[in-house]
Amino acid sequence: EGAGLAYPSANYQWFSSRYDRFLYVDRVVVAPPAFGRGMGQAFYRAFINQAADHPVLCAEVNTRPRNERSLAFHTAFGFEPVGNQDTEGDTKTVQMLARDLAVPNKEKACARRPVALDAARPAGVTNMAAPSDLAGTAS
Repeated sequence: EGAGLAYPSANYQWFSSRYDRFLYVDRVVVAPPAFGRGMGQAFYRAFINQAADHPVLCAEVNTRPRNERSLAFHTAFGFEPVGNQDTEGDTKTVQMLARDLAVPNKEKACARRPVALDAARPAGVTNMAAPSDLAGTAS
C-alpha cells in the first residue's frame, strides 16, 4: 500500500516516486487451463472492493517480451498507460499502468464470462486464494 515501503522492486519504486498513495499489484498468475474464466477479473474486483480510500491501482505488463494477453486484459479492465521502464539490465521493458479508482465500473465490456471468486479451482491449480483468504487483507 502506498509509497515508500521497503519493497525491493524497481517497478514498485517507479510508482512510489510518482504517486503519494496507491495500491500496487506486482503479479497475478492464472494457470493456462483457467484462461478466459474471469479469474483475473474476479481478483481485481475483490482487490478494488477492499481499496477503501486509495485513489489509484498500479500494475505493470511486459512489452519486451510482449505479453499480449495481459496487455489486453488490463486495457479492458480500465488501466491506462502512464509510462515505460527497462528492467533486468535492459533485457525487459514494462508498461506502467494505472487505474483511477475514483471512476467506478471503468471496465470495458469483456467477451469473457465473469467467474465468482469462490468458483471451483481448475485442475492442477493449488495456490489460488479463496475469498476467505482475501477477506480483511487490504489495509
